[in-house]
Amino acid sequence: MSRTILLGLILTSVTLNASAQIMLRWGARQGLGASDPSVIDSLAMIIRHPAILGGLACYGFSLLVWLRVLSRADASFAYPFLAFGFALVAIAGWWVLGEPMTVRRLVGTAIIVAGVIVLAGERSYDDDSLDTLDCRGAKLVACHDVKPAKPSGLLKY
Repeated sequence: MSRTILLGLILTSVTLNASAQIMLRWGARQGLGASDPSVIDSLAMIIRHPAILGGLACYGFSLLVWLRVLSRADASFAYPFLAFGFALVAIAGWWVLGEPMTVRRLVGTAIIVAGVIVLAGERSYDDDSLDTLDCRGAKLVACHDVKPAKPSGLLKY
């Protein structure tokens, strides 16, 4: 799987997940209020709300796409991309739901996005067209070809 396709799948999953959050938030705001007579009536109305159903569907599709991602990429590479969801939810919450976007929230979101961009430069995914290197720079042919590195003396066991 090429890097472009893998990143596309990751971003699709993240976008679906963020969309689910916005839909669930919107549906919950429509169904739960301080003046509702009972929690059970509110929950019954929420479960049938189109935004809640749409949010749950987005979660389901996000999970299916994410499983495809994890079949091809190291979890330590793919998982940090989920942080993009923070940015997407913050922007959509501000734009769609009218939630406040403070300077602090904007700066924090930018820091998260910058960290994900740094991690995106790593090659931690399966691609038959790329050589896989271990931390010592040796080409790996098979897992059994790798010999454990000797401790450098800095770490005591």
